[in-house]
Amino acid sequence: MSIKLLGIGAVGVICLIASLVVYGLVSERESRFQDAQAEITSSWGNEQLLAGPFMVSGSKYVLPERIEYKITMDPQVRSRGIFDAVVYTARVRIEGVFSSEDLRRVMPVPNPQLPFMLALGMTDIRGIESNSITWNGSKLSAEPGSALSFMDGGIRAYAGTGTFAPNTTYTFAYDLVLKGSEKIEVLPIGKDTVVRIDSPWRAPKFSGAFLPSEPTIGDRGFDAQWHISHLGRPYTQIVDRQQHITALRDSAFGVELFQQVDFYSKIVRSIKYAVLFIAITFMAFFLIEILSGVRIHTVQYLLVGFALALFYLLLLSLSEHIGFLAAYIIATLMIAGLITIYSTKLLQSGRKSGMIFAILILLYGYLYFVLHLEDYALIFGSLLLFALLATIMYLTRNIDWYKLSTPKPSV
Repeated sequence: MSIKLLGIGAVGVICLIASLVVYGLVSERESRFQDAQAEITSSWGNEQLLAGPFMVSGSKYVLPERIEYKITMDPQVRSRGIFDAVVYTARVRIEGVFSSEDLRRVMPVPNPQLPFMLALGMTDIRGIESNSITWNGSKLSAEPGSALSFMDGGIRAYAGTGTFAPNTTYTFAYDLVLKGSEKIEVLPIGKDTVVRIDSPWRAPKFSGAFLPSEPTIGDRGFDAQWHISHLGRPYTQIVDRQQHITALRDSAFGVELFQQVDFYSKIVRSIKYAVLFIAITFMAFFLIEILSGVRIHTVQYLLVGFALALFYLLLLSLSEHIGFLAAYIIATLMIAGLITIYSTKLLQSGRKSGMIFAILILLYGYLYFVLHLEDYALIFGSLLLFALLATIMYLTRNIDWYKLSTPKPSV
């Protein structure tokens, strides 16, 4: 009996190693998925961060008194083989005012050597399809380059050397058509910052330092609004280009066009339960062998274990084409059916093989339930182990293990 148990244990270790091989394959497929996404976004446009506009003069950045962003995102799904990535074309309207008092603090007297530049930073200027800039009612001509120390990409426009009347406001407006992928964010640089982002995409994920105050999400998409005071950010209206760089970037917020591609992480989590599945299934066969007197060879345990390891490969390959839920159901039925048909001959009983089928369906069903838990996964997994141990102890309470381990005398 001891030799038999050691043999079953060795077979279990071999089958666990086979399951962990799939773990490496999951990582490789996820890496290919990320490479495909990067290939799509690199040719279309990357995630976009809009920073500004700032009035830049020398080493100082002047921030607007009020700024309002209106962004409409038109999403598209682009494919490379079996992999998808979400891209968008955004119509962006930025308008607001600068206070002459802030501008005069930076340049009290006009200096031709230190002109003011109206600078708008963005992550990927390749995404710009069209732009229009208006400064105090006059159109400005844009040039590439943000003139910002913390962002290389962007556009800038010459706004003069600075003759600003006291107690006056100066208006600005940008109209952009901008391409990007997955996410768009902005900085809350106004004393009063108002942002509105809408899109027909039905699965937004709000990110960054601030959450929207009035999000609306439905079948027609989402509409989100932010209203942010300058008191909620860690920098003032005039920023030194050598300071507050981290604070500026950390204050970004916006929305991600969330794409539900989390089956790789779920498969990885399911593989972590492989040792439990192998142990429980082997224990079920072993108990049937002990309680009914059926002889099961170690090679037969090995074949059952390989079938259990094959579940994860089926789950991975099917999930990439039909989604996790459908793949999980099909893989479960295939493996449970295969082991059940095999055990019908192995156990010489349809009733016993039906018990194996029921055990496998319950195990895979319970695993699916646990995979969708976050905070309670550990406690439910612990309760399962407790229930299984209690069942095994109850079923084996009357077995005389010494008698089973004693060789029968030869006749």
